[in-house]
Amino acid sequence: MKENYENWTILCGARTHHTSPLFLFTWTRQPDGALVLNTDGVAMNGVSAGGGILRNHQGRHLANFFHFYGEGTNNTAECRAILDGLTLGKSLDITNIQIHIHTDSKMALQSCTRQIKPPWHLMTWLRRIW
Repeated sequence: MKENYENWTILCGARTHHTSPLFLFTWTRQPDGALVLNTDGVAMNGVSAGGGILRNHQGRHLANFFHFYGEGTNNTAECRAILDGLTLGKSLDITNIQIHIHTDSKMALQSCTRQIKPPWHLMTWLRRIW
C-alpha cells in the first residue's frame, strides 16, 4: 500500500515527507439510533487545534467542526475536540442517544470515559464532559 501511495505521489508530482506507515480505515455500521463522533486534535510548537465529524448510525454526515485552541498540548487538543463534538451534538438537540467516540488518542478516550486518571492539566476540559 505504501508503494502505491509513493508511486501515486510521484506521478502527480507531489512531494511528501511521509514517514509513518499508512493504514486503511473502514466504516463499521453502528447500532440503530447511535451516533458516531470522530475527532482529532493536534499541537505543534505549543499551538493546538482540533476538529471532527458527527455521523448517524448509517455513516451519514450530520455536522462537522474545527476550532483553533491557541496555546496547548496534543492531549489538550484531543480532549477539547471530543468536548467540542459533544457540545455540537447537544446544540443540535441530540440528547439521550448513544454516542460512539472514535479518536486516535487512547489517553483522551480513556480520560473522557473515566477509565484512567487524567493528567491534572486536562481536568478543566474533562469536567465539562463528565
